[in-house]
Amino acid sequence: MNAIIVGIVTLGLAGLAPRAPEGPVTQGAVLEILQPRQSEGRVQQGAQQRQQSQLQRHQPQQQQQQGEQRELIDINAATAEQLQRVPGIGETLARRIIEFRAEHGPFEKVDDLLNVQGIGTTTLDKMRPFLTVKPKG
Repeated sequence: MNAIIVGIVTLGLAGLAPRAPEGPVTQGAVLEILQPRQSEGRVQQGAQQRQQSQLQRHQPQQQQQQGEQRELIDINAATAEQLQRVPGIGETLARRIIEFRAEHGPFEKVDDLLNVQGIGTTTLDKMRPFLTVKPKG
């Protein structure tokens, strides 16, 4: 019993401030105290991972805004090799983009890539910082 109380006090000092159990201190009471704290840690860990993921998603846009010069690929003039330099575009998707462009004419805006099989909004959002449609001139 004393070991349990020492364990609770130790955990409290470690920043896990347990709530005081009602009634006698039993092993079940200790588990009840610790269980919510352990799950809170997992929730916080998951939230931190989501936050890091969001930061990574927006990093290319931020880098570009901070003055880093990046070669933008014109989707109306790019070769398959040039398109494959863009994150998210492999050989198959590059071929589909070129075939779509040949069949339907030039893209008017980057968002028109959503009409190409295999490109959805998530994929397009990853590629967008690397793509452009240059004005006809």
